[in-house]
Amino acid sequence: EKTQNLFRVVQEALTNIEKHSYATQVSIFFKTEKSDDKENTVIYITDDGIGISNEHLTEKMKDKSHLGLRSMKDRMDLIGGSIEFVSDQDCGMEIIVRI
Repeated sequence: EKTQNLFRVVQEALTNIEKHSYATQVSIFFKTEKSDDKENTVIYITDDGIGISNEHLTEKMKDKSHLGLRSMKDRMDLIGGSIEFVSDQDCGMEIIVRI
């Protein structure tokens, strides 16, 4: 269940990059972090596209017609993980997934 949901989150991120970002480069980086006797897998998905303002990102997360970002968050909540969207207009986007 965790693997399938992680796959779908990464797949949705790449789909969004292709459709909306106008990026020329995308990077996916996997890392294991250790803290307090726990091991977390962290996935960084970064593009060099047009980015999005924090206000617009917040609006999209609330809007029921934009299911992609919301479904990514819902999938991570379902498996006990987290997702963070870091972006600014004209500065690309980084998506940080932790499980």
